[in-house]
Amino acid sequence: MKLKRTPILALMVIFLTACGANVAEPEVQITEIAVGEGIEAGFGSQVSVHYTGWLYAPDSTGNRGSKFDSSVDRGQQFQFAIGLGQVIPGWDQGVSGMKVGGKRELVIPPELAYGDREGGPIPPNSTLLFEIELFEVVDLGGDLEIEDLAIGDGAEATPGMLLDVHYTGWLYNADSTDFKGTKFDSSVDRGEMLAGLPIARSRVIPGWDLGIPGMKVGGKRRLTIPPNLAYGDRDLGVIPPNSTLIFDVELFNVIDPEVAAAAAAENETAEEAESNE
Repeated sequence: MKLKRTPILALMVIFLTACGANVAEPEVQITEIAVGEGIEAGFGSQVSVHYTGWLYAPDSTGNRGSKFDSSVDRGQQFQFAIGLGQVIPGWDQGVSGMKVGGKRELVIPPELAYGDREGGPIPPNSTLLFEIELFEVVDLGGDLEIEDLAIGDGAEATPGMLLDVHYTGWLYNADSTDFKGTKFDSSVDRGEMLAGLPIARSRVIPGWDLGIPGMKVGGKRRLTIPPNLAYGDRDLGVIPPNSTLIFDVELFNVIDPEVAAAAAAENETAEEAESNE
């Protein structure tokens, strides 16, 4: 079974992908319009917001150029989880730290938006301006149970890294001594490690995105994942609807995708030079 995650239906097409590498470590310019007094949003929080987005235009009033999207105009709040790659990086960076009731203006450089891609009304290399109001924060990891079976001493898995792991998954069974019911998948049994897994990029179930960061190479962790952080009410055959799952995950390697991309480019350049000799 593949641990691919079905995209959340509430996501808009405009926010489905993130931009590329942050070579110059760009940052979002944040202006607090109103400071909230409610729950603070952070990594793994599911938030509900209203937003309006404009092309950044320094010669226009309020730096606001053409408006390209607005949940306010549609009358429908937008939901996403912070830090899991569901929105552009500028949103992950700019909404984190907001409190319910707060309102922020974000000026997002192209590197943290859509880069040199054209996104409909958004031209390539556009700086964007968003006004965002936060209405609700839900801690997605509140029901996730994490047990460290072995603490590693190697590199740490952090959001955005690529990981090499072995795993085994069972259905949760409250009547079993170790709560492990039917085994439904195991890379260990196949003898095939899950390599290059992007963590916290919405490529796996949310329970993995939230439960694996913080592990270190050599470590082994048990995750007990409730249905809302797994496959919900979907029927996957071996995994019935609304199933709580148990995973044992062992971390073997952590790869920085930027370092890997740079090494690959260097190797490609070296190979081209060699072939031209």
